[in-house]
Amino acid sequence: MSRPSSPGDRVSAWLETLGAIALFAMMAIIFIDITGRFIFKRPLVGSTDLVQVLLLLTAGCTLPAVTWRSEHLSVSVFENARPSPIERTRRVVVALAVAATFGLVSFLLWRYGGETARNGDVIGYLRLPVAPFVYALSALFTLASALSLALLPRALSVTQQTPVGVGSEGAAL
Repeated sequence: MSRPSSPGDRVSAWLETLGAIALFAMMAIIFIDITGRFIFKRPLVGSTDLVQVLLLLTAGCTLPAVTWRSEHLSVSVFENARPSPIERTRRVVVALAVAATFGLVSFLLWRYGGETARNGDVIGYLRLPVAPFVYALSALFTLASALSLALLPRALSVTQQTPVGVGSEGAAL
């Protein structure tokens, strides 16, 4: 396996690893909870709360990585059918729209985090405070927005560079 070359690649790889660890932890917690519930008649206390937090972490960590690699879902009906200047313009508009959308979601999450902090909102049985998790998700959306903006030079290139790991069908930006 080659080492990630750019700072974006390194951040993406780190976030994917963190998301994978969170996903594995979620799987282990569910396994322990179900085993305890049906075999020993003793479920894992707070498992629902932990799974909620780990699901947020998994989704939040993978969003910037997917953004950086341009691996969003896309429909490529007319791929290579448009002239190059029109295609570059489309890629730039899409990158800016994605960055703006992620930026707006980040801003709204940050405001919501403030509300939950003021209200003292907590998650279920374990009474975990909600605000730190909302702030973390907001930061991850901000990172995804920044990474989308960092893709603008690639969007402006004459030929779209296929991200590492993407097959011949490519991933449209």
